[in-house]
Amino acid sequence: MAQTAAANSKTAPDAHFYLGRIARQEGRVEEAATELKRSLALKADQPDALAELGQIGVQARDFSHAADYLDQPCAEIQTTTLRTSAAAVVCAHGRRAPGTAVAEI
Repeated sequence: MAQTAAANSKTAPDAHFYLGRIARQEGRVEEAATELKRSLALKADQPDALAELGQIGVQARDFSHAADYLDQPCAEIQTTTLRTSAAAVVCAHGRRAPGTAVAEI
């Protein structure tokens, strides 16, 4: 069903976003990043997609990659889920080196 929605131009951005979230939750990180990037390519203003991509970087301990996505104005990041809340913490504290408190998120 989500694949069908991804093929529809009106629903594609949301479908790719949710496919990315599902893939990340199931541990398919590369697929998740691909779907989330597709979603952003179709609709750039998606703070939750940026937060998801940032969390992929945080989980991989690739903090410069995470900062690329999380280095958006903090007001744009919604805190409606645990993932976006964690992204807001990273954003609020700025870029951190590995081994600092942000690495524990």
